[in-house]
Amino acid sequence: MSSPATILVVDDNAPQRYSLCRALTEEGFIVVEVASGVEALLKAREPPDLVLLDVRLPDIDGLEVCRRLKADPSTSKIPVVMISANEQNGSVVTAALQLGALGFLFIPVKTSELVTVIRGSLARTSIR
Repeated sequence: MSSPATILVVDDNAPQRYSLCRALTEEGFIVVEVASGVEALLKAREPPDLVLLDVRLPDIDGLEVCRRLKADPSTSKIPVVMISANEQNGSVVTAALQLGALGFLFIPVKTSELVTVIRGSLARTSIR
């Protein structure tokens, strides 16, 4: 029996982060949460099995965090799924995928969709 996957949830919106973390915990994931890009880059070194990363953060935007994660050999293999409540346009989605994100979800997201994308991303990277 394998241990549950650890998901790093990066979102500066506390109610939204709580909702995502609760849904993931109820699905059996171990969840670590942070509210900024700098914290995300530090926590990614531990490393999580996947990063769920908001586009809009107060310090470094999520796209830049994704770029840095993928550029660093110690974090480049961690799958990233981007989320956004505000950026509902194709250019942001395209940019995220070009930077190496495996998926992109718009908030509000159904738990079933969130879990399906996360499990699919983990499976594609053979982490779990």
